Amino acid sequence: MVRIVQIKKQILINVSSISDFSYAWNAIDDFIPIMQKQIAKDPKTVLLLKTVYLKLASIMNVPLKRIIEYGSEDMTSVARYYSGELVKFVKRTLSIIPTNIFEKLEEISVLLTKNLKEMETKMLKETLKDFACFDDRYTLAKRTHELSLLTEGMLVLDKTLMGVIELDPKEILVDGIRKELGKTLASMLHEGFIFSRNQGDVETLGSKFQMLKEKFTGLKRSLEYIQ
Repeated sequence: MVRIVQIKKQILINVSSISDFSYAWNAIDDFIPIMQKQIAKDPKTVLLLKTVYLKLASIMNVPLKRIIEYGSEDMTSVARYYSGELVKFVKRTLSIIPTNIFEKLEEISVLLTKNLKEMETKMLKETLKDFACFDDRYTLAKRTHELSLLTEGMLVLDKTLMGVIELDPKEILVDGIRKELGKTLASMLHEGFIFSRNQGDVETLGSKFQMLKEKFTGLKRSLEYIQ
């Protein structure tokens, strides 16, 4: 194709220089809060991350260029180091996704446990309107759609080579969700068992357990709902 359109070698050199991303080693960390803020604001942004990470992979060309030309045995260790740095950057950027997922799960949990009534097996048609709750169901559908966009953006990345390390977005997503789930459960237990000096009776303890039961049930229902 290059020969057919008679592109000069200097043009290729210019394009290579313009698209060089090696300078970004000192700049990419500054973009993490910006990217995370944009993802939190608009979940559809996650779908654009694939091109960003593919571009980031070219960041290793300059650090390895002279090592490859020299034929040094350190090439593997240097490549692994820079690949590890890229993977760390990707994980830090994507860490906002599990956090956002559980923020939306909390909203879904409140809607399912407090705002929406469970549908009974049999009911009178006169009472059917009491279960409609159009506004709440619209909010529920909206939050569920936002969750699907977040997970879709992660899964669309597929397995990507960041230098010499293969990056699996599914694994990052699962690990992030497990970590956030652990933090959420720990927070619930911590907040649930805070007592004042005047709250040491059995009734107070029973109410605390009941409150925790409702929270755990809501979290379970929200997780089951989005599956």
